[in-house]
Amino acid sequence: MSRPHLALALLLSTTALCVTRASNVGDSLRYVLDADATLTERSLALVKIARRSLQHDPTAALAHAMNALRFAEQSGDQRIEHDALAMQGEVQLRLGLYPEHLRTTMRALEIAQVLADASRIGSDLQALSTAYRTNSRMDKSVEEARNALAVILSTKDKAAIQQAERFLMNALLQAGRFDEVMKVAERALTHCNAPADSVEKARVRLLMARSSMAQGDFNNALPYLTMASRVLGTDGTPTERFELLLDQANAALGMGRAQEARTDVHAAAALLPQVDSPDNRAALLHLQYRTAATGKEWENALVHLRAYHAMIDSVQATGLDLTLAGMQVMYDLERKDKDNWELRDQNARNEATIAEQRVSNLYLMGAAALFLLLAMALFFTSRNSVRTARRSRLKNAVIERQKDEIHAKNLELQRQNMRLAESLMSEEQKDIVIKEIHHRVKNNLQVVDSLLNMQCGGLQDPATAKLLKEAQGRIRAMSMVHGSIYRSGGEERIPVKGHLEDLARNVLAAHGRHDSISVLVDVAHVNLSAQDLMPLSLVVNELLTNAIKYAFAERGFGSVRIVLRPSGNGYELLFSDDGGGSGEQGAYLREGSFGLQLIDALAQQLNGRMRMLKGAGTTFCLTFFPEGMEQRKAS
Repeated sequence: MSRPHLALALLLSTTALCVTRASNVGDSLRYVLDADATLTERSLALVKIARRSLQHDPTAALAHAMNALRFAEQSGDQRIEHDALAMQGEVQLRLGLYPEHLRTTMRALEIAQVLADASRIGSDLQALSTAYRTNSRMDKSVEEARNALAVILSTKDKAAIQQAERFLMNALLQAGRFDEVMKVAERALTHCNAPADSVEKARVRLLMARSSMAQGDFNNALPYLTMASRVLGTDGTPTERFELLLDQANAALGMGRAQEARTDVHAAAALLPQVDSPDNRAALLHLQYRTAATGKEWENALVHLRAYHAMIDSVQATGLDLTLAGMQVMYDLERKDKDNWELRDQNARNEATIAEQRVSNLYLMGAAALFLLLAMALFFTSRNSVRTARRSRLKNAVIERQKDEIHAKNLELQRQNMRLAESLMSEEQKDIVIKEIHHRVKNNLQVVDSLLNMQCGGLQDPATAKLLKEAQGRIRAMSMVHGSIYRSGGEERIPVKGHLEDLARNVLAAHGRHDSISVLVDVAHVNLSAQDLMPLSLVVNELLTNAIKYAFAERGFGSVRIVLRPSGNGYELLFSDDGGGSGEQGAYLREGSFGLQLIDALAQQLNGRMRMLKGAGTTFCLTFFPEGMEQRKAS
C-alpha cells in the first residue's frame, strides 16, 4: 500500500473511532465513510457533522472539525481548509479552549488574506477580536473589531455592515470605552434611512442604553430603552425581547422603581422557556435577587441569591468539564497522529529492509555464478541472508494480520455507529413530524382565512359578509393555537399568557381597533394542553369580538381586561369591559343566538359553565375544570 493511501486509511479509522460520540449525523456520516468520496467532499461532510454536533456534543464536534481540517490539508483546497479552521475555532471557543482558539483564528485569517476574500477576512477579524477579548486583551479586541468594520465596508453589504457596527459597539462596551460607543452608535443611526431599518435602529439604541447604564446614568438610558422597546417588543427576536426586559429591569432598579422592575422581571421569566440557556437563567436569577432585595423581600432575595450562586457554580463546572474534555480530545487525536506517523515510519523501514534484502540476494546469486570457487566460503553468508529475509517476511505477515484485525474491528464499530445513529434519528424524526403537522395545520387554516377574506371582498350582502368575518376570527384563533403548539414544541404544556396576548392583538388588528381599545391580559403562570387551549381561545375570541362590535359602538374607545386564575381544582376566566353594559350585548349574545350557543358548547367542552355578572360595563365569568376529569365533547 502506498504512503498516501496508507495515510488516508489511518485518518478514516481515526474518524470512525471519533464518531462513536456523535448523534443525528445521518447521510453525512455515511458519506464520510464512503470509499469513493474525495478528500474535499469528506472535509465538507465532516464540517457539517461538526456544526450539527456543536450544541449537544461539542467534544465530538471538535474531533470532527480536526479530522475535517486534516482532509482539507491533504486536498490542497485553501477555501475548504479555511472553512474547517473556522469551524474548529468555533468549537474551541465553545469548549473554553481560548489560547487554542486564538491560534486557530490567526491561521484562518492568514488563509483568508491569501484568498483575498473580504467577507472571510471580516468574519475572521471579528473572531480574532472575540479571541482577544476571551484572553483579556481588550485593546486588541477593539482594534480588530475596527479592522473588521473597515474590511466589511468594502463589500457594500448593508446587513453585514450593520452587524459589524454593532459588533464594534459591543467590543467598545466590553472595553469600557463608553464615549466611543455613543459616537459609533450616532454614525450607525445616520446610515439607517430606509423604513425597513427600524429594527436596526432599535438594536443600536439598545446598545446606547447599555452604555449609559454601565456608567450609572439610568435617566439617560431610559429614553433609549423606550424607543427600542417600541420596535423590539413586537418585531424583535425572543432573545432580543428577553434581553430588553432585563435591561429595562436594570434601569428601573437603578432609578429605584422596584415595582416596574418586578413587572419586567416577571415578563422576562414568562419568556425564558423560548430562550432557555444557563447564561439567561443566571441573569434572570440575579435580577430576581436584586428586585427582591430592593423591595426588602429578604426571604425571596435569599432564595434567588442561593439559586443564582448554584447556577453560576453549575455553569463554571460544566464549562470546566467541557474544556477538559476538549483538551482530552485534542490530546487523543494528536497521540493517534503520532502513533500513525510511527507506524508509517516503521512500515517504510520494513519496506526499505525488504528492498535491500532483495538487492542483496541478487548480488549473492550473481556472485555465486561468477565465483563458483568461492561458493563454500559464501555459503554461510547466503544462508544468513535467507534467514534474515524469512524473518522479515514473517514480521510483515504478522503486521498484515494485525492490520486486518484492526480493519475488521473498525468495520464493526462503523456498523454499531450506523445502528445507533439510525435509532436516534427515528426518535427525533417523530418529534419533527408532530411539529410539522401542527405547522401545516396552521398554514392550512391561514389559507382558509385568506380564502374567506377574498370571498368577503366580492360579497354584496352585508349579513353574509359579517358571518364570514366572524368565521375568519374563529379560524385565526384555531390557527394561533396550532402556532403556539409548534413554537412550544409540545401539546401538553403551552404557556397561556403569551398566547392570549397574541390572540387579543390579532383580533384588535383584524377589526382595526388596535389603536382605540386596550386589552390587559392578567394570567398567572398557567400552562394548558392543546385540547384545553383550543376551546378557551375560541371563547376569548367570541367575547372580544362581541365587545369590539357592541360594547364600544358609541364611544369608539375603551379597555378590556382578561383574567385567568386558579379556582379550586380548576380555573376561572373573567372577561370584562368598560363599555355601555349588557344592553347592547344582546344584539350578539341574545338567547338562542349562534354566538351564545357556541360559547355554551365550548364551556361544556371545557367541563365548565359561563355566567354574565351584573355591574358597570359587562363581565363574563367562565369556571372550568380541564384536569382530573374526562372532558365532554360539545354536541
